[in-house]
Amino acid sequence: MTTVNGKTLTLFGCGYVGTAFAREALEKGMTLQALTRNPQTAEQLRELGVHKVVVAELHTHDWHSELNPNQDYVLNCVSAASRDLAGYQKSYIDGQKSILKWATLGHLGTFAYTSSTGVYSQNNGEWVDENDSLKNQDERAALLLEAEHLISKNKTDLWDRFFILRLAGIYGPHRHYILDKLLSGEGGFNDNGEHFLNLIHRDDICNALWAVFTSENTLKNRIYNLCDDHPTPKKKVAQWLAQQFQLPEPSFCNKGKSETKTIPNRKVSNQRIHKELALELHCSDFREGYKKTIDNIKSKQ
Repeated sequence: MTTVNGKTLTLFGCGYVGTAFAREALEKGMTLQALTRNPQTAEQLRELGVHKVVVAELHTHDWHSELNPNQDYVLNCVSAASRDLAGYQKSYIDGQKSILKWATLGHLGTFAYTSSTGVYSQNNGEWVDENDSLKNQDERAALLLEAEHLISKNKTDLWDRFFILRLAGIYGPHRHYILDKLLSGEGGFNDNGEHFLNLIHRDDICNALWAVFTSENTLKNRIYNLCDDHPTPKKKVAQWLAQQFQLPEPSFCNKGKSETKTIPNRKVSNQRIHKELALELHCSDFREGYKKTIDNIKSKQ
């Protein structure tokens, strides 16, 4: 296993996951530079001790001369500028292209990109893994896949190796939509709750990123699903959370669709990353993941 102490890291995207990862990288003794479009986030990163912070829009080339392009590690965990197609195009496609252009100015060791299990289109409750078909996608999923292809199909010598992590639904400290809804007294959901939720705790995303960054150099150019071990119907998650606070039984309607789109319904397999990286999750299911959050909330009641 590779040590990262004294190594260089560039971070693109400093939101919920990126900031947590930056904090851990600094604790491990890395030299860190970061790009964010948010001035407030930039100030928070500087207070954490990030060595160089640039405020810029990723899809532009304005920042290329401000960040050193010779890096041991690069992580792109940018989120969409907005939920519409234009936001996806700007952040995932144009942003990725800008990073690749910057990379031609130097050389990168390991490049990691956080994609999404949203690239899958299967919707009948079946299991999917990294070998399954990626056809019949909606427009957002197609853009997510195109962003992956900009990396996986790249034929230039920009890096020594790459990893793409397809993240499931992210939750963790201060990010728990279903629990917030229940605690607010709005226990009704506009779907039937039968579709499977594939979740991954923020801390396990960081855990997996360290696993790929510190893996043996012989492992390279891999795509991994990153989710916990137990996909669970939304209704069961909500019912269990309500029980922890002795709240009324959550209500669900009979609709299998939201007002705007079909709700994804599939079980995502994480067996490849378990086998190839011997990854041990801190939160193997949602119960473990919510435990600390529940304890913290109860301690304040």
